[in-house]
Amino acid sequence: MANTADSHGVSTAHMYAPGRPAVLEVPDWFPEAWAILEARAELPGTFTVDDLCDDGMARPDRPSDLGALFRKAQRAGIIQQAGFVVSRRKERHKGPVRVWIGTEHTGEAAA
Repeated sequence: MANTADSHGVSTAHMYAPGRPAVLEVPDWFPEAWAILEARAELPGTFTVDDLCDDGMARPDRPSDLGALFRKAQRAGIIQQAGFVVSRRKERHKGPVRVWIGTEHTGEAAA
């Protein structure tokens, strides 16, 4: 499969996994979730996926798809990992979630 880049310059090679159909279109929830993540990353301080849900982000049918959203933002240089905390969402049963910070606030913003 071809290794192309999306509009943010992020490789799409990860979208083609053996045994999974190729992703040919952006899921309905993704553009709004991306906008919410970008807005949160511009604010000072850290945040988690729980905060994005509080901000009104729609949840995808497969919760694991949220990881792809954060990986894409990290690869695009918008956010970086800042640790882990216990999730506030009941469905996560106090499982760990990553804490993120916008790179604008770390001095490591993408050039």
